[in-house]
Amino acid sequence: MRAVDFDPLAVAAARANAAVNGVEVVVAREDLRDGPPAPSPMVLANLLRPLLLLYASQLAAAPRAAPEVLVASGLLRGEADEVAAAFARAGFAERERRAHGEWAGLVLSALRDGSRAVPTSSWNPSAGDVAPPPGTARGSVRTWEEDARHERTSGQPPSDRTRSTRG
Repeated sequence: MRAVDFDPLAVAAARANAAVNGVEVVVAREDLRDGPPAPSPMVLANLLRPLLLLYASQLAAAPRAAPEVLVASGLLRGEADEVAAAFARAGFAERERRAHGEWAGLVLSALRDGSRAVPTSSWNPSAGDVAPPPGTARGSVRTWEEDARHERTSGQPPSDRTRSTRG
């Protein structure tokens, strides 16, 4: 496992936390503005909107650096559509969107077959578009509160993938 951050204090804290928890993690200081991080199958990007948009443009220019799964968090709810669209242009499909208060997070996956990811409102299967699954279209975002209510009323917990996106 590899972790990167620009803030030297965050790098030191990550190293200390890994040691306390007995987890082997390579922690490095990197600046995303210098280029995308080394390729990895999964990326958890807790970044603000400008850096997420930069990362999307870097991945569009260098698709080999794209992870299979990308969890983007650190977004304000009103920024999620713009960030999802930027990653769609970079070859990612939105698989899940979560919101809590004013914050939002996206679970995206890379499309490896050359198809395009587009919002469901403009989905055109004859053009090879891949629509996000039901429940992820604009205006139909489930919140953590709704997920908890579902768990209480149905007795069924959300999937592990859903739980992993909670912050």
